[in-house]
Amino acid sequence: PIDPSSAPSAANSDSESARHTPTALPVTDDPDVYAEAVAAALLGMDYRRFEPAHYEALLTEALWPEIVTDDRTRIVATISRRIPTNDIWEQMRSIGQTAAFETELVWEPRTGQQARDEGWWPNGVVLRNVSGVQTDTWQPPGEVAQSSSRQVALSIAVACQPASSPCRLVSIQPNVES
Repeated sequence: PIDPSSAPSAANSDSESARHTPTALPVTDDPDVYAEAVAAALLGMDYRRFEPAHYEALLTEALWPEIVTDDRTRIVATISRRIPTNDIWEQMRSIGQTAAFETELVWEPRTGQQARDEGWWPNGVVLRNVSGVQTDTWQPPGEVAQSSSRQVALSIAVACQPASSPCRLVSIQPNVES
């Protein structure tokens, strides 16, 4: 477990904790900016400097406080499934692996528009798809650095004004919404 005082948050940005936690999510009321930052945190992990628990803490701390317990449990499980296990993480660390994510597009999918228009969600809760390129780079000891890139996309629900200010994470969908 990590020390809660070093848990990543927008309010915790001093240089000491910045060395021990992934980049904090932005304090913003723009759902596109926030969804893009969530995607970058999930798809741009540094396996050399951080632990899986750091990314899980970053994302679970970002959850909108209005989420009911059963939904929160399901959402945390979805987040956990997207973060490598400790064993896989250590294998990635042993070859100096990092991942970077470069956003190409952020948009509201049709299902998000429908949910908003038909009042399925509270006012201010929106769905965003974020697509881009994830690049993994690694260098086993004594070998030349290698990299691999792939197109990826995520559907991310966020609560922004008037539901929440600043924006907060509602969920990372298990599948990309159309």
